[in-house]
Amino acid sequence: MTQITLVTGGARSGKSHYAEGLLADKPQVTYIATAPTYPEDPEWVSRIELHQNRRPDHWTTIETSHLTEALADVNTDEHVLVDCLTLWLTATIDRLEGWSLPQHSPEYFAFLRTLDEHIEQLCNAAQSSRSDIIFVTNEVGSGIIPAVSSGRLFQDLLGKVNVAIGAISDSVVLVVAGRPLEIYSTRPKSHT
Repeated sequence: MTQITLVTGGARSGKSHYAEGLLADKPQVTYIATAPTYPEDPEWVSRIELHQNRRPDHWTTIETSHLTEALADVNTDEHVLVDCLTLWLTATIDRLEGWSLPQHSPEYFAFLRTLDEHIEQLCNAAQSSRSDIIFVTNEVGSGIIPAVSSGRLFQDLLGKVNVAIGAISDSVVLVVAGRPLEIYSTRPKSHT
């Protein structure tokens, strides 16, 4: 039976490393990297290279922010690691041109409805997959409220994405300081 796991945590908390470790011994893994490339930003390029260099050579990598379509394409009996929902949401808001819409305008509410449809499609794609899926995401709602409206929008919407994926997940793991804490699981506990 397909298993969905959500791994969340703060920036540089070790969540990606933990998620990769869950699949280290699996013979067939598809890694869906949702990060856009910014070749003019050396720090960003370095971050992407760090992730790339950690992946085993036998893993298949798909670089795309079109996550629903990518999940449908790899709908096989294998393991899928999606890193990460945070960057998928960023790219989706970019595509929908939602960053600077005036709040409470008809365009803003249309954007929110369309984004809800994208989240629902993502959840449906994950639930209908035959692959075990691990989603990595950031937990951004535990700090201060951002000073700018785009930051508040992003914080709110990522919370919505995380709640939706968490609701369909068989396991939710919070990584803090490199240490995983399973906060929800439908899997039976081992009493050894």
